[in-house]
Amino acid sequence: MYKYSLRVKNYNDMVLSINNQRPIYLFLIILPDNIGNWLEYNEQYIILNSTGYWYIHPDNTELSENDNTQTINIPENQIINLETIDNLLEKIYN
Repeated sequence: MYKYSLRVKNYNDMVLSINNQRPIYLFLIILPDNIGNWLEYNEQYIILNSTGYWYIHPDNTELSENDNTQTINIPENQIINLETIDNLLEKIYN
């Protein structure tokens, strides 16, 4: 489980987007410690050396009344891969 602190405005925007049936997804990208290892590229491709996770608020999430930030928990099984992207796009457009 990854804990991530969002500004309250962003957190609440995500909550309101679900209520309006236009969900906002958060994508968390974890890059290597060494900045030189973040990216590989040439004229034919770009490779981002990272691990990515996605998050959307569960149904019935309440607005935050915090002053500055609200922490969310991102499950480790919500990893971004090609199947994930297809599934998320299918949910949005169906």
